[in-house]
Amino acid sequence: MSQMTFADLRKRLMKSNRRLLRQLDYQAQKIALLMEREAKINATSYPKVVTGRLRSSIHAKYHRRNTDIVLRAGGQNGGADVNYAAFVEYGTSGKDGSTRMAPRLYMGRAVDKVQGEIPKRLQNLLSIALKEV
Repeated sequence: MSQMTFADLRKRLMKSNRRLLRQLDYQAQKIALLMEREAKINATSYPKVVTGRLRSSIHAKYHRRNTDIVLRAGGQNGGADVNYAAFVEYGTSGKDGSTRMAPRLYMGRAVDKVQGEIPKRLQNLLSIALKEV
């Protein structure tokens, strides 16, 4: 067994820290894209696609600075907003409180599905970051 100096240990830990951050960024970007994909699949099947504007307005983005993944729909799509995205997601109700359109939760279902996979995707992150190059 070889002896490691403190300087060698420090250098190795610094490299592993950078590797860990790189791997975390990579996995977070993959998770964001998975959420986007699932939301687009959900928006294709229920509600049924008529024009495709809602589906094409769905975008996920990973913000590295504050480590957030944001899934959005209804943003700019060819110069026009898809202003009905929230109504399709959350549903609508009439003046008397009755439900006019049931919530479709095309984005909510996508987030729920992908969130269940996150621990599995991140469990090997530390071992990847600490392995020697």
